[in-house]
Amino acid sequence: PDVFIISNNFGAVISHSIVTAGGLFTDGTGNTIDTSTVFLHVDPMLVDAANNNLRLLSTSPAINAGLNSNIPVGITTDLDGNPRIRDGTVDMGAYEGVPCTSSDTLYVNINNTTPSAPFDGSTWAAALTDLQEAINISNSCGGNGKQIWVAEGTYRPTQAYDLDEDSTIEEREKTFFITQPVQIYGGFTTGATDLSQRDIISSSTILTADLGNSQDTAYHVMFMTADSITSDWVIDGLKIQDGRAESSTFNIRGGGIYARSFATNSPSITNCTFANNKANEGGGIYAVA
Repeated sequence: PDVFIISNNFGAVISHSIVTAGGLFTDGTGNTIDTSTVFLHVDPMLVDAANNNLRLLSTSPAINAGLNSNIPVGITTDLDGNPRIRDGTVDMGAYEGVPCTSSDTLYVNINNTTPSAPFDGSTWAAALTDLQEAINISNSCGGNGKQIWVAEGTYRPTQAYDLDEDSTIEEREKTFFITQPVQIYGGFTTGATDLSQRDIISSSTILTADLGNSQDTAYHVMFMTADSITSDWVIDGLKIQDGRAESSTFNIRGGGIYARSFATNSPSITNCTFANNKANEGGGIYAVA
């Protein structure tokens, strides 16, 4: 079992928890398992548990399944700096997830310092500040992907992935990581209600590989990977810059965008500017199928 308790009067109280495939075993008196709030043999649905990315997918059973009274005094945000309570009830784990929204459009605004509840990206007022979070919602909520409208400003990748599959995650493997069809549009001012209201010149949306710590620059600004990448994958109105795909092994291609598929590879990339990207091969874009 994942959890094994065999002491009389140990006083263990297990609640608001997820126990995965191994299950839970208890023997003896004085131990309490609140079966109404304990999920047994359930996949917690994390972004990338194998590589220690313990953020919640939008379909995770951990969302809104915690206990507000257990939040330590003074804790108001999760490990990403997002509100610790996002939709009335705290989530299990160290990160607040965003449940799937019925809206076909997600809004992202790096300058939304005082977002409105439910903090789910469903309106400009509730806009997310992390583009990768919006991508994760689109990746995990099924369908043909959502439109993501990104306000003017500079966005840096916040989550790292084992891109070269060497079982080690580097800081420089942070990237905007896409595994499902999604349509990302930049060039908005907040409040826009139609794609025609964009101005990609004066309201520039910049995706940069500069991680902002004066030392590290990511290998790839954006990394796409799937069995098939088609025109349903839309990147429109972004400035993609500063990628440095100059390692000694895998991460040597596609400083701006690396697109990897095993069949069709034809994303729709329009109205975009690529600047200051470097790589051993394909500084701006590298696509392989």
